[in-house]
Amino acid sequence: MKTAPWPKLASAGVVAFLIGVSAVVAVAAPSGWLAVDGLIRFNPASGATYDWGNSGLAGPTGTCPAGAVDVGGTGGIFNCGQPGSGSAPPIAPTLTPAAAADPSIISAAFIVDPISGDSGVCANDPTTLKGGGPKNGDAITSYAWGAGTSPPKTELNNVYAVSHTKANGHPEVYFGAERLVNNGDSHMDFEFLQSVVGLTGDCSGGGGFTGNRTEGDLLVAVDFTNGGSLAGFTIYQWHCAAEPGPQPADGTVCNPVGPEHYEPFVSPAFATLSVNSADIPCGGWVCRDQISGNATIVSMNDLLEGGVDLQGIPFTGCFNT
Repeated sequence: MKTAPWPKLASAGVVAFLIGVSAVVAVAAPSGWLAVDGLIRFNPASGATYDWGNSGLAGPTGTCPAGAVDVGGTGGIFNCGQPGSGSAPPIAPTLTPAAAADPSIISAAFIVDPISGDSGVCANDPTTLKGGGPKNGDAITSYAWGAGTSPPKTELNNVYAVSHTKANGHPEVYFGAERLVNNGDSHMDFEFLQSVVGLTGDCSGGGGFTGNRTEGDLLVAVDFTNGGSLAGFTIYQWHCAAEPGPQPADGTVCNPVGPEHYEPFVSPAFATLSVNSADIPCGGWVCRDQISGNATIVSMNDLLEGGVDLQGIPFTGCFNT
């Protein structure tokens, strides 16, 4: 997952996933296993099995290291994030015991993204995209990265995702991100790639990317307008051949040299997205929302979360990145 086009929102981490996908039989929406409701903490009345953080309806779990953020209750995927030392970035939370023991969870990741002003990670933010505005669909090897600064409206601070096997055996993926501020138009992407993407160089001198674009790659593009409210989203799939196709099998490597492109879905009933319509409590980690100025609060329109049922794309293969 990433911000667009890694990113238009200027910072992101590289997150590894392995999601096996079986044969597609019908279009389906996300199951609601994880609540996509504009909240971080689990609401027992939601009907979901999980949310990103525990409910907070009980005292500390007692399972976190000393000094960690320990939100009690049930239903969380992540807990026990820790403040960083001095001005270093915070430390990401880990899986809750319940999530770690859940065999339906295929993989999960939580990235604490460095932001401008952090220390201990070269100068400023080491995960800034360079090169004057590369676009979605450009060759991955054309992207460059290095240390730099970014406007708060284009910064992310926490990014997370989890993949899950539904009761019918089909996989789905849920993802979320927290922005620093909710003022000004901005854009965010989550991109799920079958190729393993790597970095070259280091943040002191910058570097590049390795990896390929592949038939079936998935892009979720989201636009924020009018102070950060969700204006809409578009789902794209990478296609090797010009429309109307036919397309080669998912997993076919085809970097952009001509007809290769991201093709939008007209009616993506297999996906759902939400933003928080009010200030909400953070989960069991350090939130760095600059509107609230409170490490335990995420301001209105600063959380984006979504889910995609991979059965409905259709897609057969494994996302790795």
